[in-house]
Amino acid sequence: EQMCRAAGRDIRELDGLAITGNTAMLHLLTGTDPAPLAAAPFQARELFGKTVPAGALELPCPPDTPVYLPRCVSAFVGGDITTALLASGICGQRASALLMDIGTNGEIALWHKGELLCCSTAAGPAFEGAGLSQGMQGAPGAIDHVCAADGALLVHTIGDRPAVGICGSGAIDAVAALLAMGALDETGCFTGEEDEYPLTEQVRFTQQDIRQIQLAKSAIRAGTEALLHRAGVSPEELSQAAVAGGFGSYVDLGSAAAIGLVHRELVERCRVLGNAALAGAAMLLRRGALAEESEALAR
Repeated sequence: EQMCRAAGRDIRELDGLAITGNTAMLHLLTGTDPAPLAAAPFQARELFGKTVPAGALELPCPPDTPVYLPRCVSAFVGGDITTALLASGICGQRASALLMDIGTNGEIALWHKGELLCCSTAAGPAFEGAGLSQGMQGAPGAIDHVCAADGALLVHTIGDRPAVGICGSGAIDAVAALLAMGALDETGCFTGEEDEYPLTEQVRFTQQDIRQIQLAKSAIRAGTEALLHRAGVSPEELSQAAVAGGFGSYVDLGSAAAIGLVHRELVERCRVLGNAALAGAAMLLRRGALAEESEALAR
């Protein structure tokens, strides 16, 4: 409804939709029982890759409007990764490449010698600001970037408002900056007497915040290492690494490499895609023939 209003169109004019999401989201959207996703052997009741009428989903457009639901790869690698892969274009090239969708669940895909390997990692919500002592979403007043200069921290907030908290991109910057200043040791412990560090007068970064970021980044890095090991390929051999996801749109890649979230060797070959899942869904709307290609990719 919001998009139709913004475009000056009547919702009854819609003649096609594409809705992408992870496997659980698509189960909930279609009223499919998601219970099998939550217990071993963690198999999806359905992997989609089909068109359903809008009426079956109780959407407010004409009931016979076709709605395409992209195919999921597995229970934990959903249709959002299928459409992100479409947008990234990494599977249309001969060279090896990596796609990292960074969020609460971190999905990673490796294209190598015509084979697509995927994994999902439970990173937790720290990259989206949750679970941090003063964490918040990327809203006005959130610290979104931090850097070290002359032994002090410089911070930037969204909207240049007074700092009220810190979001994921700011948290990664903060860890990298504190490490560079020597305020953290290599294990992530503060080197001083205190178990917290002031970023501003209002916002402090605690030892537990550091641990939350370490847990999240370790999950992503472990998934990446597992895929590279499985394929027998080194980071130096990759032609590119594409970073996707809402959080991935704002992360400073230098800071991400400094804390070990991404390989240092990949920083100069990283592309930040933003919301690649949404971009891929838009591609499916514009070019219907891509649906078959995306389903083959997921299979």
